[in-house]
Formats: sequence, C-alpha cells, structure tokens
Amino acid sequence: MGPIASLPNVEKEISTKKETEANIYYGLNRILLGLFKKLVLAESLVTYVSSALDFKDAYPVLTILSGACLYALQLYFDFSGYCDIAIGASAIWNINLPENFNFPFQQKTWAAFWKSWHSTLTNWLWQYIFMPFYLFFSRRKVNKLLAQVICIVLVFGCMAFFNGIKSGFFISALLYALFLSLFIFSDP
Repeated sequence: MGPIASLPNVEKEISTKKETEANIYYGLNRILLGLFKKLVLAESLVTYVSSALDFKDAYPVLTILSGACLYALQLYFDFSGYCDIAIGASAIWNINLPENFNFPFQQKTWAAFWKSWHSTLTNWLWQYIFMPFYLFFSRRKVNKLLAQVICIVLVFGCMAFFNGIKSGFFISALLYALFLSLFIFSDP
C-alpha cells in the first residue's frame, strides 16, 4: 500500500543517517495524519458509497455517478492514509520514502492525475511495462498512437492485477485507459 522505493536508495539512507528529534516529530505527525485519513475520512465514506452503489434508487444514473465520485475519494483517503503511515514510520528511523500522492484531484488532465496518483507505482509501471513495450512496438514500426494506446492498456491492466483479480478493478482500469487514450488523441 505504501510508496515503492528501490532497495539501494533505502540501504544508503539506513547506513548513513541518524535519528533526530525533528524526524521523530515529523514521523509521528505523518502517522497521525494517515490514521485520520484512513480511520476517519475513508471509513466515514464507506456507508455512503455502499448505499449509493446498491442500485436501489429511483434515479440510478445520478446515484451511481455520485457513488463513483465518493468511491474515488474513499480510495484516495484510504491509499494516501496508508502511505502517510508508511512515510511517517520510515521518517522516525530517518528513511525518506518518496511521496506517493501529489494532490491528484487538483490536476487539470488525466495524464497529470495519474502521474500524481500512487506515483511510485505509476513510475514503476512506466519504467518496467510501458517503456519496454513501447520500444518493442516502435522497433516494429507500429503506429505511434496505436503503440501508446496498447501500452496504456497494458499498464492499467497490470495496475488492476496489482490491486486484485476482481472484475471491478479491470473495468475501472479499462475506463481509465480509455480516458487517458482519448486525452492522447485529443492532444494536438
């Protein structure tokens, strides 16, 4: 759930840094922020999301749309809360983990949203899935836009698999891949 960090970077920090009072203070504050996001904000949305997505409403489209928006907020508070806890716990031991959520809901495009949502996983998938496949397709002289769309679908499919083998994850991954692909096609 937390940020993805490379072992060599973390090993260097473990061997060279000492604990300080400022890091302990920062780490405990970050842990408290994470617990608040996870236990108060995310958990308080569970009831609303469940009732909105139970499909027993006279206005199902509006209810499902609002439920989907609340579910996105619930996921954000849940994941970013876990990340805050991990970053805070590591800060106590003076290990700096990378930030994982960079205000994704304030971004103006789908591409910027995904670069700031679970950014360490996104970077890992970009580096180890998108780029190798994109280079493979470009060497085979596949159309650039088609290669990008195929690679985006592969990345989101891997992200769905990473989250769990459930149909909902794969459906949402395909939708996000579609939105991001449409953004690429509409970008001049």
